[in-house]
Amino acid sequence: MSALLLRPSGATPATPAPTIVLSDGTWNNKEMQDANYVELARRGYVVLSIDQYSHGNSQNLTRAEFPDVWALGINDAIEYAATLPFVDKSRIGVSGHSNGALSANLAVVHDNQRPQPLISSVVLVANDAFSTDDAGAWTTIYGHRDVAIIADRYDEFFFNEGNLEGKPATQPARDFLSSPEARRFLSFGLEPPAGFVATSGVVSSQALDGTTAHRVISMIDGEHALATINPAAVSALIDFFGDSLHPPRNLPGSDQIWGAKLAFNALGLVALGVLITLLAGTLMRCNAPAPQVAPLTRLTGRRRVLWWVFQVVGVAFSAFSYLWIAGNTTVMGLALQLGPREWRSAPYSSSDCGPPRTESSSWS
Repeated sequence: MSALLLRPSGATPATPAPTIVLSDGTWNNKEMQDANYVELARRGYVVLSIDQYSHGNSQNLTRAEFPDVWALGINDAIEYAATLPFVDKSRIGVSGHSNGALSANLAVVHDNQRPQPLISSVVLVANDAFSTDDAGAWTTIYGHRDVAIIADRYDEFFFNEGNLEGKPATQPARDFLSSPEARRFLSFGLEPPAGFVATSGVVSSQALDGTTAHRVISMIDGEHALATINPAAVSALIDFFGDSLHPPRNLPGSDQIWGAKLAFNALGLVALGVLITLLAGTLMRCNAPAPQVAPLTRLTGRRRVLWWVFQVVGVAFSAFSYLWIAGNTTVMGLALQLGPREWRSAPYSSSDCGPPRTESSSWS
């Protein structure tokens, strides 16, 4: 398995540091977590950002080789991190985006089977929690761990179903907080008390296993794919881990500098685009007749203004229509119904991962 290991100078065998394992989603790689690992490392965490198996530079595996391949990435990374002398084994957190969050859930199922669990804190980004057992009954796998969900208001894939039958979308993602899954998650798998309202950013607490466990849902403005670089999502993740794992430098989530790295990368892409354009122009001049349409540099007056108006209107219309489609119950419901079953969002269970450990608790 390929991974990036970020070790702050203050993390030593004498002063072991809290550690976060980060996972990419489907068809992505470890660099997709750069906003999170830059900010977490700034705060003194040891960070292990992984390429899931069959992703990035990690080994390709088949279901026949590893039936539970989604869980093994984070699970193996946790076991590796626990062997490092500068890691505080009592403060290990996990987080993943999209199917990386699914991997985090499955890693919790595996962690429950350890004599001494290693995962202390979980942040699920752009994917839901496990909320039912194999029989479809409400349950919780998280026990005494602190767990957060970061939900996208315009998510195209998840947070859009409020039933146990696995039917296509019955609600837009923006209504996730009113769903039974959200209410049960914040109620630690129990029936919430009368009048209970799930509110973004409000923490629910419960005494479990001699400690106080916390649950919170942060609803952010955004869509699925960009949750890894959404400043609001990064801020929510940082603040939650800060309250849960107490890093050496507990800076507020709003204190972010990873944008400088993004800007540097963007400048590189612009430079590459300019180079390709120049090369293409050179080849066209050498091998093709002169173009009949005047380039932008030759447009003057009203034509130049109209050209820019069309560009701005096109971008604005594309953005508006994309957000409207992602948040429209009818359109997304039809798309998810016609798509393959694995695209549809449903309350997750822990089937094929061994029996989950359920905690007996009462609302307080």
